[in-house]
Amino acid sequence: MDFAISEEYRALKKVARRFVQEECNPREEEVERNNEFPKEMMKEMAKKAVDIGIYALDQPAEYGGGGEGLMCRVMVAEEFGRTTDAFDFLHAGGDTMIARYGSDEQKEKYLRPLCNGEMFVAIGMTEPDAGSDVASIQTTAEKDGDNYIINGNKRFTTLGDVADIIKVWAVTDKVKRAKGGITCFLVEAGTQGFSVTKVQETMGNKGMHQCEETFENCVVPSESMLGPEGEGLTIFGKTYAEGRGRHGGRAIGTAEMLLEMCRDYANIRVQFGKPIGERQFIQGMIADMAIDIYATRMLTYNFAWKYDQGMDVRHDSSMVKVFFSEMLCRVADSAMQIHGGVGYTTEFPIERIYRDVRLRRIAGGTNEIQRYIIARNILRKNISVGEISEYA
Repeated sequence: MDFAISEEYRALKKVARRFVQEECNPREEEVERNNEFPKEMMKEMAKKAVDIGIYALDQPAEYGGGGEGLMCRVMVAEEFGRTTDAFDFLHAGGDTMIARYGSDEQKEKYLRPLCNGEMFVAIGMTEPDAGSDVASIQTTAEKDGDNYIINGNKRFTTLGDVADIIKVWAVTDKVKRAKGGITCFLVEAGTQGFSVTKVQETMGNKGMHQCEETFENCVVPSESMLGPEGEGLTIFGKTYAEGRGRHGGRAIGTAEMLLEMCRDYANIRVQFGKPIGERQFIQGMIADMAIDIYATRMLTYNFAWKYDQGMDVRHDSSMVKVFFSEMLCRVADSAMQIHGGVGYTTEFPIERIYRDVRLRRIAGGTNEIQRYIIARNILRKNISVGEISEYA
């Protein structure tokens, strides 16, 4: 393992921080207040991110991406953890599933504009009766000549109302289902029979609209299939783990920002004649925050390094997801406690972050499901826990 950080990566991290400070932070209040991230603003900001070289960093260079590894993207993601989640996509352009499994025509039609910030993609997986249990989806896609006809409903599709493409998972073989009967399709916005029927109000993550969609005799050409028929869950499983590294990076950045705020506040807030930072119970919380952040960084960097070496990191990704999401909730709670009443007001970003981070333990596969996966891998493999990531 080599966690040595190149000067190039350090420079990109500084560029990303300046972008967040100059482009994202001034717009946070507007997005939070209106619960909207207008598409024209998205495109404008994405274009700036492309121009300064922090967009789609881990996507293929031949299609406009940065051609870097996940480690680089994790480090840049840390800086985007210092702003509202609505701006997360501004370093996450492209699409790993299309890059790996798309046809040449799909890559040219979709991946290139996705890497250039000209198009946006959303994931249509979750349904009213299928969340973490993705094998239970009910949306169907029936073959009809050179087309497929999609019928069903999706929910919690992030930014489904502004995306140009929705990756839709549907059952193509009702007998095989999860064992070769679920397929992914690239459905373009505006396709007849596809509609966004509701934008769900949520506790936090304002501007990151969670949408419900309906597919009613939605006809898509066979060319819209991503990868082979029936391989939708395989494609999902082999690529989705990568996103957990990026989200781990964001969690590190958010937690570091909260720790810095607590440090500064603890040094100036005086109670009973002393700065509260001189009180042991405050020092204990700050120390625990620092330990949590350090552990998360090491876990996430190790995951990213292994991913960049081509190792199978699906088992590791579940551990990373559980750890960073619970670490972030702990840190946000401590930050709220250290700031007391002012932390609960909207004058500080702590109350927004406190609301936003709670989703991390739910989205992307609940932590309960991740623990089940981790335990299943250990219990079903006659190898030591230290070796398991080599075989998972």
